[in-house]
Amino acid sequence: MTDTEPEAVAAGLGAQDPATQLLPVGQDAFLAARFAGLWGNTARTVRALAEAVRDALRDDTPAGALLPGSAMSRALGTRLPVAQGPMTRVSDQASFAAAVAADGALPFLALALADGEQTRAMLTKTRSAVAGRPWGVGVLGFAPEDVRNAQLEVVREVRPTHAIIAGGRPSQAEALERDGIRTFLHVPSPGLLRQFLQAGARRFVFEGSECGGHVGPRGSFPLWEAQLAVLEDFLDRAEVNTAQDVEVFFAGGVHDERSAAMVAALTAPLNARGAVVGILIGTAYLFTEEAGCGCPTRTGWWPAETDPARSP
Repeated sequence: MTDTEPEAVAAGLGAQDPATQLLPVGQDAFLAARFAGLWGNTARTVRALAEAVRDALRDDTPAGALLPGSAMSRALGTRLPVAQGPMTRVSDQASFAAAVAADGALPFLALALADGEQTRAMLTKTRSAVAGRPWGVGVLGFAPEDVRNAQLEVVREVRPTHAIIAGGRPSQAEALERDGIRTFLHVPSPGLLRQFLQAGARRFVFEGSECGGHVGPRGSFPLWEAQLAVLEDFLDRAEVNTAQDVEVFFAGGVHDERSAAMVAALTAPLNARGAVVGILIGTAYLFTEEAGCGCPTRTGWWPAETDPARSP
C-alpha cells in the first residue's frame, strides 16, 4: 500500500490477509523477532516468562537498585540514585538546584541557549549554593556552535561534577570526561546506542517520548526494552568487567514509587551484570514547592490559565 492518507491507512488495517492488509502493531512489535530468536516458539516463551517472574519473586536484590546507597548513588556521590532532568527556566535557578541537591538527588541546570556571561553567572551561583554537593549541567549538543563553545568554556572553568548532552555525540562527551566531568548522552534509538557503545561511551540517558523536552519517537517501554537488548548483546561480547563502567538513567513517565519500581524490575538483568542504574525525573518537579524559586510563571512564561503553580 502506497497511499499514506489516514483514511486509506485505516481502511487497510486488518489481520485476515497480511499480503493485502496492514497489521496494526505497536512500537513493541520488534520484541516478536527477539522472542523468536531467543525462545523459538510460544511454549518456550511462556515458560521463560514464567521463570522470570519466579526469579523476581525469589530474589529481591533488584529492589535495592534504586534505594539510598545503591550503586548509582555511590557513582554519583548522592544519597539517592535520582537525577533531576534539565528544564529550561526551571532548573536554571541556583536555589532550585540547591533544594534538589540538599534532598539527596543530582540537580542539572539547563543551559539552553544562554550566552557565556549568563552561563558563568548561573554556574558560579549554583556552585556556591549546592555547597560542595554533586551537580550538573544540561547541554544541547545541537546548539549553535558559538553558543555551545561559549557555554563549554565556562563549564570547564567552573567544573560541575556532571553533564548531560541532549542531541550530542560521543566525542563531545569524551571531551568533558577528559576534564573530569562525568557526562551522560541522550540516546533515543538502539541504532545510536550501538554506535555510541562502539565509540566508547558508557554513560547514557534512555528517555522515552513521555518526557518533555528533546525526545525521540519511541515510548518509554519500547525504548527501554530495545536499549536493554542492545546492552545485553554488547556485554555478551565485551570484556568481563565492562558492565561496571555502564551507567544508565531511565526517564519518561517515572514520577512515583510504582513507576520507579517498574524500572527496577525491568533492569534486574542489567543490574545482575554489575551495571549502574538510576532514574531521571523532570516534569514531576514542576509541581513542587521548590520549583517556585525558579518556576517560569515567575517570569510570565506560562499563561495564567495553565500556570502549574495554580494547579490543585
